[in-house]
Amino acid sequence: MKKSVTYTPWGGQQKMKQIPVKDLKPDSYCSDDLYLDEEYILLPPEVPVSSELINRLVRWGFLTVWSNGSLSDNPPGGILPVEEGEGGTGQEAPSLVVDAAEQKTLQAVREFFSDLVTFCEKTYSAFLNNQRLNPGTVADKAKEVITAVRLHQPFIFRIQEMDDPRRNYLIVHSAKTAILAAGLGLRLQIPQFKLVDLVTAALLHEIGMIRLPPQLYLSNRVLTPEEKRAITAHPVIAYKTLRSFGFPIPVCLAVLEHHEHMDGSGYPRGLKGDQISVAARIMGICSTYAALTAERPYRPPAEGHTSLLDMMKRAGKWYDEMLLRSLIFMLSLYPIGSYVMLQSGAKGLVVESNPENPRCPVVKILFDDRGHRLKDPILVRTDEGINTIRRALTQKEVEELLG
Repeated sequence: MKKSVTYTPWGGQQKMKQIPVKDLKPDSYCSDDLYLDEEYILLPPEVPVSSELINRLVRWGFLTVWSNGSLSDNPPGGILPVEEGEGGTGQEAPSLVVDAAEQKTLQAVREFFSDLVTFCEKTYSAFLNNQRLNPGTVADKAKEVITAVRLHQPFIFRIQEMDDPRRNYLIVHSAKTAILAAGLGLRLQIPQFKLVDLVTAALLHEIGMIRLPPQLYLSNRVLTPEEKRAITAHPVIAYKTLRSFGFPIPVCLAVLEHHEHMDGSGYPRGLKGDQISVAARIMGICSTYAALTAERPYRPPAEGHTSLLDMMKRAGKWYDEMLLRSLIFMLSLYPIGSYVMLQSGAKGLVVESNPENPRCPVVKILFDDRGHRLKDPILVRTDEGINTIRRALTQKEVEELLG
């Protein structure tokens, strides 16, 4: 191992050691949390290293990971696997391990998202109050978003759980759009430098809107012609603002064009098809989905499945059809984080997309057909028989289910 260094993962002071990836072995354990770097947790101590994790690290070019602990062939003290014939069926341990790992990852994702929203808030405030906007700082944050999305799929796509009514809607919306854009860009294998520009644009795409009175973008009343002109001018304001601070042209154009439609019905310039940059087309799709599934003062959040179906009605008209389909394959037609009812009557949470069929994601069954919560949730594929999805649950049904 290399010498110890000190940094601050997730805001806490710890002394960490670098561990070469080549020293990781399948089914080995680390006695403390294993981190990719100073920000991102890979595994909690109770979860063994997998061959898949090692292969991903190698494929992504990571040579070292970090931990305050040490590697071992055995689980940390107090964590014992359940053996067949010794007080169990051998099936309890995996479900407990999955839940423990899931909770760790979800907590890491929530903390990352909160940090990202705080960054957006400070960035927009610095612009509004002090006319300061640093391209390098925003690009660095964009790189962090890309790394977090790469590591924490599919958990990080559960954006419906991340509303924060205490914050300005546009700030939270920008963070959600950036996460979705990073995921879609990674799925499309966009080169890293273009991906950084895309996520930078997503983080700042509301910089023009933030200068308008909140009642304009939060109101459900019919806007006056003057107010409509103000709304449709916000991409131009944002473009001019970003250009004045020296942001790259691709970033500025993506922000300028993210409300353009494939059929020419969008604004501010009425561009069509390939006249619209790919980054703007991606951002328009991601921004729309993030907006539809968010709670607003004048309406509850739309369910993810319904939102995607509504967007599909405008595929090829408003949205690039290929890019929209890519988003659906990434999230599944019943998006990650959605609650659904199966044909059996059981209810569960969509936890992973199915790369072969977006209609049939992986579901964790949480409640049986009589509404009883399962002690050990069951993971199922939903592509056949009683495990196929009957429908998505409404927001009211979810609230009643979870109590």
